[in-house]
Amino acid sequence: MNIGIVVIQDVQTRETNFRDPGDRVTTTTYAGQRTYSFQSGEVAVGTYRQGTVIVHLVDQAANKLAWQGMAESVLPEKQKNIPALIKEAMAKLFKEVK
Repeated sequence: MNIGIVVIQDVQTRETNFRDPGDRVTTTTYAGQRTYSFQSGEVAVGTYRQGTVIVHLVDQAANKLAWQGMAESVLPEKQKNIPALIKEAMAKLFKEVK
């Protein structure tokens, strides 16, 4: 059995754009009256942690993968909840094996 757990910090973004009459996204800056402007691009709106657990069950005699399972979720901010989430994810994965 191989178990891999990965946690990454990621940035949630949204796209802002300024469309010309041809409905093409432009990358130029538009300067209007009173010194405001618009510019297309990605804007960061928040950060989050993405957790993934991958399980491989290997048939040792045949040296072949017998079963593979994966679960992923956005993790809560509280660090102490991660072990409980891993345990819950593993229980759900192995429930499928039956």
